[in-house]
This record gives sequence, structure tokens and C-alpha cells, in this order.
Amino acid sequence: MKIRRFFAADMKTALRQVSEQLGADAAIMSSRKVDGGVEVVAAQDYELESKHTPKSSVVEELNNPTVEWSQEPNLVAIREEVSVLKELLQDQLGELAWAERKRRQPIQSALTRKMVNMGFTAQIADQFSQRVQATDLDSGWQQLTLELAHALPPVQAGILDTGGICSLVGPTGVGKTTTIAKLAARYVLQHGPDSVALITTDSFRIAAHEQLRTYANIMNVPMRVADSAEKLEQILNEFSDKKLVLIDTAGISQRDQRLAHQMSCLMNAGKPINSYLVLSTTSQTSVLKQAIKTFSIIPLSGVILTKLDETMSLGESLSAVISKQLKVAYTTNGQRVPEDIAVAESTELLRLASELEHQEQLDWVTAMQRQLG
Repeated sequence: MKIRRFFAADMKTALRQVSEQLGADAAIMSSRKVDGGVEVVAAQDYELESKHTPKSSVVEELNNPTVEWSQEPNLVAIREEVSVLKELLQDQLGELAWAERKRRQPIQSALTRKMVNMGFTAQIADQFSQRVQATDLDSGWQQLTLELAHALPPVQAGILDTGGICSLVGPTGVGKTTTIAKLAARYVLQHGPDSVALITTDSFRIAAHEQLRTYANIMNVPMRVADSAEKLEQILNEFSDKKLVLIDTAGISQRDQRLAHQMSCLMNAGKPINSYLVLSTTSQTSVLKQAIKTFSIIPLSGVILTKLDETMSLGESLSAVISKQLKVAYTTNGQRVPEDIAVAESTELLRLASELEHQEQLDWVTAMQRQLG
């Protein structure tokens, strides 16, 4: 397709130029008035379909024409300039809107900014700041903290309290195996090595077996590998006398097809299994949301947030948990076994999130405007 622009004193003259230079089959793409006359954009070789093309396909191509902008440098420049201007206009409109909101709701606006700087999504920040009714920022933050804490309820009876059969699931690299070791070690210290057993359903990586086996040997507890639901059920029957059986799962991508096999093992083992989703607080919001969506195909008893010692911001993780109404069971903040694990407390999580607030973040208005649409 060839695209050209024509300038003339009037539309009749412009159309005559199009016909003379591009032929009678040329298609008019656009027209507009300009200083001194009109501008017409026309295309040659617009009819791309063959004689054998079905009528419905012809209509669809005519309704949705494909324009090869690269063939007209001037149009490319115009498109890029319009795109830049549109983005600048959106930013300016966003700033004006939030300036007006700050004037009308100064406390709520300040709290919204604080939450965005803490890493909370714009939706969560706006949702919770609007619940606050206060005349000063300090009391407003206290109200907001209570609202957030209420939205982050802890698991009432966690793994170390109830025992039973528990599995840890989650994306690769979030620290499931190390967390298993920490929980097992804590339980061994309280109830002795005869009370605990370890299982891994990761039949894909030998290294994963060896890491868990090393922990098992140190704690003097049994460890088995289950590569199917039938095998897992058999092993669980062997460990029926254990107060706590911890199941480690494969650290593979949540888009990996082998994930279905892992989930099938847990769902068809013939025993009730309490599954906990392990999330790294260093992950991006999109990764956290996808992980929750993927692993929610099985009932989740709670969430374990890891790598608090490595994260630069905690609001992203808390936003993901709040938006899906999940409960946080434990947090981890290091590699030491069994020291670096703690029962989750909403007030402590919010305190840490506030400590990690990025005061230097200057584009929060743009972030709010874009996320809220």
C-alpha cells in the first residue's frame, strides 16, 4: 500500500489530483481543512484481497484497513508527535485532578501518597484512604493502619500449632525448601525428631532432593520423594504416626506445564492436606497476582511471605494479599534455620512497610492516574 498527502485550494481540486496521480481506485484515508485549503491523505493499492476472497472477508478488510505507516515519513512523525502530546496531556490532567483532590481532601490525599510510596497499588491506596475520616494526618494514619490490619488477618492456628499434613506451594525461587526446613526444625525443637517427616513432590530436580535430604539428615527426620498421587498417598500412610508431615513442591515456573502434575498430586493424594502459598516480597505486583491466581486452583490455608530482609518495598505483597482476601501465616527474613521465621503479625508488617517507604518517589500522581484509569 502506498500512502500520499495532497494539498489543494478545495476538495474538488484535491480529489482530481488523487485521481490523476493514484488512479480511480485510490482510497481516501482522511481529509481536513488547513491554511489555504484542504489536505487529503489517500492510499493506492488499497484492495488487497483476490477475486476469490469471500464477501465477508472483503467487508472486514474495508472496515479494518491496515495502514503501513512506514511508507510515509511525514505521517510517522505526526503519529509520534500525537502520541507524545497525548501522554503529556494525560500527565497534566492527572496532576490537575489530584491537585484538586488534594485541595478538597488533604488528609486522604496525603495518606494515598504515603501508601503509594510504600508500594501499595493505586487501587488499594485509594480504596483505604477514602475510608479515613480525620482532621489531622497522625490520627488519619492511625485509622488507616487499623483498616489495613483488619484486611490482613493472621492465620489463627498455623502449621506449628496444629501439625497435620501441610504442603508449601509457589513459584520458583521463593524459598519453599528453606521455609520447610525452618518449620520442621521449630517443630523438632518442640516435639522431638520422631514427630516430623518430610516429603518432596519435586521429581524433576535431583538438587532439590539433596537440599531437603540434607536438612532431614541434620534434624534426624525421615524424608521421601513422591512422583505421583499414588506414591504420595502411600508415603502419607507410612507417616501416619507423625504429628507433622511437611510436603515440599517443585520450584518451577507457574506457566510450566508440569505444574498441573504437581497440583494433581496434592489434590488426589487421598488425605486432607493444608496448602500454604509461599510468596517472595521481592516479586513484582504482576508476578504476585499471577502466582495467587495460578495456585488458588487448590484450597489455600494461608500465605507465607519470604525474603523480608531482601525486599525494598512491602506494599506490593500486602496489596496482593489484601486484594485476594488471603491470610498471612508466617514471614521469613533470612537464611538461618530455624531462627529466621516468625508468626505473621499485621501491625508488624505495616510497620516494616512504613519503614521501607520511598520518600523520594516523585511520580506518584502519574502512577495513581494511570492505574486508576
